[in-house]
Amino acid sequence: MKDVVHPLLIMSILSLSSCLMSGESHEDFMARSDCWVYKDYVDVDCYTFGCVHSIDTSEAGECNKVQLDNVQLLYMGRYCIGVYNARPQDHIDDIQYYKALYHTNSTRLSDYIVHDSTIVLCVKKYCKDSSNVFYGDYIDWRRITYDRKNRKQIRMDVIEH
Repeated sequence: MKDVVHPLLIMSILSLSSCLMSGESHEDFMARSDCWVYKDYVDVDCYTFGCVHSIDTSEAGECNKVQLDNVQLLYMGRYCIGVYNARPQDHIDDIQYYKALYHTNSTRLSDYIVHDSTIVLCVKKYCKDSSNVFYGDYIDWRRITYDRKNRKQIRMDVIEH
């Protein structure tokens, strides 16, 4: 009996793991959560300014619903900007303004977070330090808070690694 149970257990595990890994992952959503996100769970709407990806809460798992329900990803050219607590199409003028402001050869706007009276931006910087574990990647660099009404900077925090 032991010999029969063991192969059945192995077959069950292999079958289950193949079900879990059946879809293609959405790396940009996964980078913003602790969840495995399948592309099948993502809705895509394209506009003249770019494409917006959002979680389809009717299809996604509980982790996706909890952690990513208020997150939409805006793809403008080859750049992905996470937009939190708002629809990108409702803030596109501001997003384009801040994207232009923080886009250089070594920096880029990563996240645009809407609050009641402020907007918080996360800016990433390209890591050129070859002794750093993040060498060759964009890493969080600055968190900048602006007043929503007049685009005046309120605060800037340096993100330490």
